[in-house]
Amino acid sequence: MMLEAKVRISGDFARSTFDEITDWKEIAAVIRRHLPGFCTRKKDLGLNQLAEFTTTRQEFLADEKFAVVLDHTDFGHAVGEVELMAEDEEEAHREIDDFMARYPWFFLKGKAEGKLEAYFRVKATTIST
Repeated sequence: MMLEAKVRISGDFARSTFDEITDWKEIAAVIRRHLPGFCTRKKDLGLNQLAEFTTTRQEFLADEKFAVVLDHTDFGHAVGEVELMAEDEEEAHREIDDFMARYPWFFLKGKAEGKLEAYFRVKATTIST
């Protein structure tokens, strides 16, 4: 089982900056920092699984520096994001905005629905019908 923790450094759902952690010990330290006293010695870090789905990811390099990532789930949801590795967060967000403005035909306006949010919406719909 591969574990990954995405720790938000700043922003909100639509625009955020994350530190992505894959090292088990570092993930355990993050959990202990946010949930003091929580048992993180187990292989599953003492966490219960809330969702399970498969994501197929396509990643493209655009304009020589932007990662355009498209995720498709096995329950029919698709979502994408633009990533830019940078030191200056404000400058990176400005560059992403400019990039997306150059290709308005590709980027839909409005709030994106994340994979986990969509999973629970779909699951609630299938349970209630």
